[in-house]
Amino acid sequence: MLQNTSNLTETLSKVLPKDEAAMYLYLLNKAPKKASDIAKDLSLARPIAYKVLERLIEKELVIKHKKPGGVTIYNPQHPANLKAYIDGKAREVETQQAVFDASLPSLVSEFHTRFGGIPGFRIILGTEGLHELYDDVLNEGKDILLIRSPKDHGTLELRELVLKQIAAQVALGIRTKAITPLRPVIDPDILAADKRNLVERRVVPEGVLAVPAQIIIYANKVGITAYGDSLMTTIIENPAIHETFEILFNYIWQKAEPDHNVIIVEMER
Repeated sequence: MLQNTSNLTETLSKVLPKDEAAMYLYLLNKAPKKASDIAKDLSLARPIAYKVLERLIEKELVIKHKKPGGVTIYNPQHPANLKAYIDGKAREVETQQAVFDASLPSLVSEFHTRFGGIPGFRIILGTEGLHELYDDVLNEGKDILLIRSPKDHGTLELRELVLKQIAAQVALGIRTKAITPLRPVIDPDILAADKRNLVERRVVPEGVLAVPAQIIIYANKVGITAYGDSLMTTIIENPAIHETFEILFNYIWQKAEPDHNVIIVEMER
């Protein structure tokens, strides 16, 4: 009979679930045994005992066979099987460690690309970044300040994304104050469209504010999307930065009013 079973159970529990370790050692002491006896002696519900036995069988640590009369009994496999199982798990861990070590530089690079290693700071490349920014604007549900880039309609995909976002914001009652550069062709019904879209706009001469990056100021955040050969969106959640951009926006908004009034008069002629 095994001595210090509790110590052995504790040791085996480092490589096996505790119920499996206890059952294996129990069978070393008591086998052969029926499942009903195992469940009773280990104070387990019979369905639980069967599940533990099946897991041990899969690991080749327990074997079952039927005695004459159809009674199924269970015996432990040789402890050498247990060593083989533990050695196999150790090799799995080594392999996983090697795979993780090889992947770690990419994971670190991705983390710093997306978050800059700083809480409240995210950088996302491609249209995924715009999707993430726009979804965040909708989730926050707050009115926004927008300094629009004339490049936000650079492709059909971007145009459709912008139009879909406008519709979603209107549905949530999100209002927009937008500073936008004058485009070569402006829809004469832009003011009516703005009213439908909950937009208050300042139009400025294109050469004055043809910014290559769009700025959205919302909630306690600032989202900046840089257009070019590739898209890059930065989302910053910081009270001081948010307030700074808000102050700058309001200053531009006030200074843009004379130019805006001249442009609107010319549009309405």
